[in-house]
Amino acid sequence: MAATVADAIVARLQSVAPADVTVYDNEVPEKPSARYWVLYCGLGIWSSSTYGGEHSDNSVTFQLTTVASDQQGQQVAAQMCRWLEAKGVAALLGWKPTVTGLTCSTIGQVPLDNWPVRDESVMSIPTVYAVDRFTLRAYS
Repeated sequence: MAATVADAIVARLQSVAPADVTVYDNEVPEKPSARYWVLYCGLGIWSSSTYGGEHSDNSVTFQLTTVASDQQGQQVAAQMCRWLEAKGVAALLGWKPTVTGLTCSTIGQVPLDNWPVRDESVMSIPTVYAVDRFTLRAYS
């Protein structure tokens, strides 16, 4: 059982990641792998279901960024990015994390007008990324 929602999500992604895909948690090293997911996940927003009650209801929104680079060009990188993005979304959407001390809902996706785009900050190799956001509720 995971200690935090973020730990559970990272473990889930690692369990479905192809061998050449790395999962990063909230930061990417200076020289990342050619294909990776990076999870951006905070602690969520705690609230009470009753006036003056204990804060036992947690709303967590997180972001999964999919990145693919390829020497063969932007088209190949974009195709790889789309494929990897679909794999990450499929692994998370409708899945219910198991976290110590919490009961979690299934994960839903936050609508975005999103498509893979070229990362103009990386000029040495064609690099494409896509962003997806998700949400879940956790109760203690």
